[in-house]
Amino acid sequence: MTRWVTHVLSRCAAVALFGLIGFASSDAVHAQPAAPRPTPQWIWSSSDAQPNESACFRRTFSWEGRARSAMLVAACDNELTAYVNGVKVLDHREWQSPAKIDVKRHLVDGENVIAIECRNDGSNAAGLLVQLAIVGSDRKNKTVISTDKSWAVAAKPVSGWQSVEFDAKGWKAAHSFGKLGVAPWGAVALRGGGNAGEPQATDAELVTVPKGFQVELLYSVPKSTQGSWVSITNDAKGRLICSDQSGPLYRVTPGDDAESTKVERLDLDIGAAQGLLWAFDSLYVVVNGGAAQGSGLYRCRDTNGDGELDNVELLKKLEGGGEHGPHAVKLGPDGMLWVIAGNHTKPPEGYDPASPHRNWAEDLLLPRNPDGNGHATGRMAPGGWIARTDADGKEWTYFCAGFRNPYDIDFNQDGELFTFDADMEWDTGTPWYRATRVNHAVSAAEFGWRFGTGKWPDYYPDSQGAVVDIGLGSPTGIVFGTG
Repeated sequence: MTRWVTHVLSRCAAVALFGLIGFASSDAVHAQPAAPRPTPQWIWSSSDAQPNESACFRRTFSWEGRARSAMLVAACDNELTAYVNGVKVLDHREWQSPAKIDVKRHLVDGENVIAIECRNDGSNAAGLLVQLAIVGSDRKNKTVISTDKSWAVAAKPVSGWQSVEFDAKGWKAAHSFGKLGVAPWGAVALRGGGNAGEPQATDAELVTVPKGFQVELLYSVPKSTQGSWVSITNDAKGRLICSDQSGPLYRVTPGDDAESTKVERLDLDIGAAQGLLWAFDSLYVVVNGGAAQGSGLYRCRDTNGDGELDNVELLKKLEGGGEHGPHAVKLGPDGMLWVIAGNHTKPPEGYDPASPHRNWAEDLLLPRNPDGNGHATGRMAPGGWIARTDADGKEWTYFCAGFRNPYDIDFNQDGELFTFDADMEWDTGTPWYRATRVNHAVSAAEFGWRFGTGKWPDYYPDSQGAVVDIGLGSPTGIVFGTG
């Protein structure tokens, strides 16, 4: 899930700063900080790729000054060798996983050139996808070069064709199959991997944010050693506590840049957290899996005053796990802890019988069919739920239920609670399909998830329904961008 941590730089209170990456569509590209960034296109020498066909592509551009970074991301169906100003920088042959490399040391003041030699390995589908994002040392001078029809192409390499001095007269314009996402290649991730070794986070320069904001990459989580980070919170000192989905907790102390950012593993016998919250001088952890004493709500504290968490206490055992197990924990405006779980998690034992959500039932007039793939068959109401408890985890109130698999919750400025529930993707097109949707989680609400074909439609009068249907999607973290 989460692969990177970003740092938002503030120029004044609640305002940050970002210069959009510039691009011009002529053969020579000049930095224009305010221009929109182009989407790279899949290109080839013609619309009719031939088996074992080769193609050579060139693109010249202008650059002045020292570059802070120049990230080249490239993919070719099937093989590529890339040059910058005549210097070989990349060999790659896995189009599903683009290669990525920083080529800033190969740039020169004035005219530059990217030259890429490609080969198609025996099929009728061939294409090249490239994006070069350059950021100046002042962070203001930026440009992005992407594959499109302006690239020049020839069938075979000739002497000196990789150099900027080469005269490409007689080369033709590349054929474009369409923008990133077009068939048969689909939505290839531009974050890159390939020759760069460990997969890296998306370059900050490739993240689109509103005017007035700037994004800076502080840390790219190494998946092979630190896993997949799926939850995050701030401690009392402004540091970030993060959790690997199936591993330990980590603490990130943000620096002024990536080099000064400190990442350390916490010496704490707990992890696999899909919910993290710092409140009441404690770290609350919702474990989803086998860490500590298994799935449940925990509290971690510093008991000896040395500034390090040293005590792990189970507040409530939760029966459930996996992708549809217990998820997030948030602090509500009422000073209570709010916990959300997916539909493979039973309600917390010992909750108040006078809770707002009670007396649920299957409530189906007609027989139902179970899921065709067996998913959640026999999982009965109430489905996914939201509950709240006090700081000690003693008193539990069952607030609302009937979700499929919402991952996170958040409160708006008025203290109202919302979540984002997931669809069942292979139900698409059936009468009982329910899209990924935003739900307004009000007291005693029933959202009507039932296994198989028994899901309640929004028009049922006793179903709370959706605020808005999103369509195809998956559960994710949410936050209100207010305050």
